[in-house]
Amino acid sequence: MLFSCENSRVLKLMLVEQNLARQLLLCGRTTLP
Repeated sequence: MLFSCENSRVLKLMLVEQNLARQLLLCGRTTLP
């Protein structure tokens, strides 16, 4: 139970980090001339 809970939390954090990185890449791409 605890293991699965921690796993889901880590997965959520990874997804959030991936989304942030993707947004940053898109921002950098759009701001570049």
